[in-house]
Amino acid sequence: MANTENEVKKPKTILQKILDVALTVIVVIVVIIAIFVLFVTITSKKSPDGAADIFGYQMRTILTGSMEKCKHEDPSEECDHVDVSKYEIGHLPVDTMIFIELVPEDENEANEWYKNLKEGDVLTFQYTGMGVVTHRIIEIEPNSTGGYEIDLMGDNRGDDGTAGVQTIITNNNDSANRVIGKVVGQSVFLGKAVTIIRKPVGAIFVILVPCLLIVIVEVVKIIVVLTEDKRAKKKAQKEERKALEEKTETAREDIEELKKQIEQTKLALNSTNAPKDKSDDE
Repeated sequence: MANTENEVKKPKTILQKILDVALTVIVVIVVIIAIFVLFVTITSKKSPDGAADIFGYQMRTILTGSMEKCKHEDPSEECDHVDVSKYEIGHLPVDTMIFIELVPEDENEANEWYKNLKEGDVLTFQYTGMGVVTHRIIEIEPNSTGGYEIDLMGDNRGDDGTAGVQTIITNNNDSANRVIGKVVGQSVFLGKAVTIIRKPVGAIFVILVPCLLIVIVEVVKIIVVLTEDKRAKKKAQKEERKALEEKTETAREDIEELKKQIEQTKLALNSTNAPKDKSDDE
């Protein structure tokens, strides 16, 4: 009972602390990704064109290579003629998730929004015969009849450095061509995660791998605890043996000292009881 009351909780080792942090990070990441993908999946199903909208922004994934860096069949030849280093949004590989700032619905706000666009900005737009497209502005000018005339082209221009140009006149209400919004952010990781998880095999993989990692971490933690307990027991046994040896040595020394005292006492008694010399009596 006394041992239980006086027992002090052992502090965690550095390895145990690292494992705890790693496990927490894994669980948090898995939960965040799962919630994010669930949200994107639900909201995109509600949208006619499969986009997820939230707080005036839209999330989409790049499906084609028109915004990728051009790759020539011959590695020694360069076919990419678009320098994106000076732009906020760089090349957009397939499966990249893009975050789109939507065009304001109010006409006056929309005109101000268009006024701030510039060459190099990336727009997502609806275009006849192409569906929803994401390309870069190569030229933007005020239109004589109002609004703006915007020319767009993909970054991947092919071997000859050219590609089709899409033109949108913002105040042309009779045209089906319209700007959806401006790309303000990109994430290859989130795009890949959403693309993978949307597939049945990917969903199983994403669920199983974190679970497996959690199991592995927990097993390692158990091994560490058992190892530490084993070491603690060995240390305690060693200390007990040492204490016993010290007690034994002390007892042996006490016995030897006691023997010496007994011998001295015997000698003293013998000298006291010894018969007196006859010459002393006379």
